[in-house]
Amino acid sequence: VPSPQVGEPTYAKKLTSQDFRLNLTRPAVELERVVRLGRAFTTDGGRRLVILEATVVDGHHGLPGQLEGTTLGTGAGGPELVLVKPEGSRAMPAADWARGRRETGQVLGIEA
Repeated sequence: VPSPQVGEPTYAKKLTSQDFRLNLTRPAVELERVVRLGRAFTTDGGRRLVILEATVVDGHHGLPGQLEGTTLGTGAGGPELVLVKPEGSRAMPAADWARGRRETGQVLGIEA
């Protein structure tokens, strides 16, 4: 049964592109929610890396931004990257992208 809204309406601010930048010191669950919005990104060697799909891996401990296989270190837990889109490329499975990375020691989210 419909009922009228009670109280004053609230308004949300317009989201900007920086709202979709992943803060890798935050918990993995929070980052996965941003990924589900559809435009989440971080950087890899100064180039934008759009995260299209990720799942949360419990119990993962790694430094924020450190990539182990396809699992990314964060503040708590770790999102496992499933589908990514590197700047200037097509969307691809994260495992293929990780195998082809040139900057193997580079931490994600840090500008070059």
